[in-house]
Amino acid sequence: MTTFPLPYDKLNQVAKIRVEATRIAAMVDRLPAKIFKGNNSSMLRQAALDSFYVNIRLLIEFLEVRPASGDLSASKTLNGWSTSFLSSAQNQQLQNYHKDTSKHVVHFTKVRVNRITVSSTSIRQVADAVLAVWDEFAKQSQHLLVPRTADLRKVSFDY
Repeated sequence: MTTFPLPYDKLNQVAKIRVEATRIAAMVDRLPAKIFKGNNSSMLRQAALDSFYVNIRLLIEFLEVRPASGDLSASKTLNGWSTSFLSSAQNQQLQNYHKDTSKHVVHFTKVRVNRITVSSTSIRQVADAVLAVWDEFAKQSQHLLVPRTADLRKVSFDY
């Protein structure tokens, strides 16, 4: 398990952005297993699902697929970052995920009160689509604080 450099309060702003973005990516990667873990209570599984949706939205915004005005984003840590490598179909899919997360969790909408069925496969597909963009960001960053998805499970956030 790799632990990020401490003390955290001594990191510069760019390093802190990288660490927090990596934590969000790790949540997107790790939470699907918690959502469907049978020995977790239904409340914990629902909390994991809600957290998953929030972190999906955060990562989509951070990676500038759907940038949020005034928020910190990938281009604050990587000059020249762009999502132009995404096909229009990939971009639309990610835009839809952002919209869905807003309707299910971030805003109290009619969609929120309707029961929907989610499967481990569908949740993993959402995670994988967003993490594919993360992997491109990690590849371009070439920075220890921005690991690829395959290495996210090796990172500890005990700070």
